[in-house]
Amino acid sequence: PHAVIFTQNVENSPMLTALGPIIERHSAFPGGVNVEFVEVRSNEELRVRVWERGSGVTMACGTGACASAAAAIRTGRCSGRAPVSVLLDGGKLEITMEKNRRLTMRGPAETVYEGEVLT
Repeated sequence: PHAVIFTQNVENSPMLTALGPIIERHSAFPGGVNVEFVEVRSNEELRVRVWERGSGVTMACGTGACASAAAAIRTGRCSGRAPVSVLLDGGKLEITMEKNRRLTMRGPAETVYEGEVLT
């Protein structure tokens, strides 16, 4: 689950570290929630910072980018006629909402870790 909060300036706002952990554990979200702080930069661009439940500040969150774009489109902050560029600390994703409200996410992916679990 995601809580999307729109703000004027996500870069200089203390909300990420001050409100992120409070909202994550709020009683409205018994299992915890990821919190996205979103600045609308234009009709087709969002800047998003993420407080990930159980982890804190994270570089990116694909489902959070989708939730942010969907919330921006549904509330009229973005038109949804073109892909919404979501700028995260870790890079940029392009989110498209189709007429049936299905979301498509496009962006780079790279391996950052490989491991093996021994049983």
